[in-house]
Amino acid sequence: MVDTLIDKMEEVYDVSRSIVFGPTRKKEYIEMRMMMYTLMYEEFEYSKSKIGRIFNRDHSSVIHLLQQHKNRLATDKKYGLRWSDFKGKMCAHLFLEENEFLVNVLSSIEECTSFRQRLTVIKSAFETYTNNEHGKSEMV
Repeated sequence: MVDTLIDKMEEVYDVSRSIVFGPTRKKEYIEMRMMMYTLMYEEFEYSKSKIGRIFNRDHSSVIHLLQQHKNRLATDKKYGLRWSDFKGKMCAHLFLEENEFLVNVLSSIEECTSFRQRLTVIKSAFETYTNNEHGKSEMV
């Protein structure tokens, strides 16, 4: 999950993981790091210690940025908008990726011209889902 989160951050925000993981203290990169910590802590329930290990930081640094996040949300409306945008984009990308199987099934159903074809697609999808690690492999 961590690699997926970091990959999505790189893709969506065109920022290198080496910058976010690195020692830089530039405001925009600290903000990105703060948002990643908060997303991992609040949405994915990672512990502060685990986040610290992932980012090669002491857990007290994680605690500090999580508190800074709360303070910024309370006092900076522009930051709040950036946070909402970040959280929305990151979660949307992850949701779509995790539900790719379901999206493929729905697309296959839309291409069917008869009720019988739709039932066949649904049956095949159900069998794939129950037999192959909950649909993570391709549909038959």
